[in-house]
Amino acid sequence: MTISDWLWFGAIAMAVGSMILLVMGWNRRTRDEENHYLLHLFVTLTATASYLAMALGQGSIHLTDGRDFYVARYLDWSLTTPMLLTGLCLTALHSPFRRWALLLGLVFTDFYMIATGTMAGFSATGSSAKWAWYLISSGAFLFIYIGLWGPLRVESEKSGPRAAKLFKTNATILSVVWFAYPLIFLFGSEGTKAVDATTTAALYTIVDVIAKVAYGIFSMAGTRTKITADLAAGEVPEHDMRPAPVAYHEVQEPGRTEKVEPEHRAQPNRL
Repeated sequence: MTISDWLWFGAIAMAVGSMILLVMGWNRRTRDEENHYLLHLFVTLTATASYLAMALGQGSIHLTDGRDFYVARYLDWSLTTPMLLTGLCLTALHSPFRRWALLLGLVFTDFYMIATGTMAGFSATGSSAKWAWYLISSGAFLFIYIGLWGPLRVESEKSGPRAAKLFKTNATILSVVWFAYPLIFLFGSEGTKAVDATTTAALYTIVDVIAKVAYGIFSMAGTRTKITADLAAGEVPEHDMRPAPVAYHEVQEPGRTEKVEPEHRAQPNRL
């Protein structure tokens, strides 16, 4: 297969994944399910557009060192990896307001990682600038792992055994899959060129499909299973149901992280 073939494969796989996720999340029962559904759907839709642009020859620029630099791929990652991280945070925290700074810190670190990784990819092959940016990006990558398996794992355990189990499963999958990206960069056509550009494109595409489509479907199925168990146990509050039976707002109370109170209830018509 050529580079173009792999890019078209990626575009089709992401589009099919989007349709599957659209069907899976059509009947949303709770706020949690709705949040995860939208995040995973937007991930695959973004990736579909990215791969389509690259397949059509519109997502890359030709550099002076003879390489085609796929800008669309990095733009894709700058949007999709923060969304995947946000999904993990919501699994652990249920509400972002519980550790708002932790969520924002992880998302900003992810943006920083992708931005510095973009500079590494754009830098000339073999230059000291490339490896300086690569090391900086890898440092940010390490901090994301520390955040996931440190404070976020602890927060997931406070959310109950089902949330903790789902978080650990999802975090393990993403941690393993994401670790492939810096290795592909290091040995691929953007790094030491141990493998050629076609193999690099193939590896990036395969890992992208796993991280976005396969993981998205698996994560969504796990979320639905958890929510089904929560509903059966009567652990889903009324305001978390979809559609919500009443309007509500969130207020802070001493001794609680979050409290949700109805703003008003529907009143019977009086003539």
